[in-house]
Amino acid sequence: MRGFGVRKETIDLKRIILVVIIMVSFSAFGASIPRDRIQKGLEVLKSLSESEDSGSFIELLRKSNGIVIYPEMVKAALGFGGQYGEGFLLRRDETGNWFGPLFVRLYGISYGFQAGVQKSGLVLVIMNKQGIEGFLGNNVTLGGSASISAGPTGKTLSADTDYKLEAAIYSYSISNGLFAGISLGGSIIRQDTDADKEYFSEKLTPREIIDRPALGSEIEELMNFLDSLISPGTN
Repeated sequence: MRGFGVRKETIDLKRIILVVIIMVSFSAFGASIPRDRIQKGLEVLKSLSESEDSGSFIELLRKSNGIVIYPEMVKAALGFGGQYGEGFLLRRDETGNWFGPLFVRLYGISYGFQAGVQKSGLVLVIMNKQGIEGFLGNNVTLGGSASISAGPTGKTLSADTDYKLEAAIYSYSISNGLFAGISLGGSIIRQDTDADKEYFSEKLTPREIIDRPALGSEIEELMNFLDSLISPGTN
């Protein structure tokens, strides 16, 4: 029995090492051009908004303080799984103006029986200032200081859903036309400083970026689409 236990621990260690290798590979070879990332983010938003269950997402968005979009979350697994995504954050103030974008990366590990590789779009709706603050540090764990929950789905928010302050962040995933709220607790956020510098042509702190009005043709197209979703009478 002792030998079996040692062997099992060795197998588990190999799986963990495999996941680490996968995630390092994602970060080493998956770097995307910031403007391409924004354009793909717009495509994810359009796909998400076309879902018949996106009404609750839009209602949350109207009350939000910001949004984070990961156009391509890549999951790879063999027993244990790793996921990696490159995205960006836009902050929204009380008058509806947008600021940023702040470029960020997400790393995660999942457990349980799973195998294969999967790509999906990921959208995080940030409901308060605490949620925004959670993206300004490095190596920040989702679900730590800022709570995160799977976003509610449906044509409208149900009357018994406490969506105002229950969670700081709500998460949605869309893959092959399927739209659903997902759990991301324990995932790690890191700053993508190289993408920030490439986009703004200067070195800025995360705080400086989210206090800067969002400008540029690509981000303006995305902001206009967001505004069309959340304008009165939409959905």
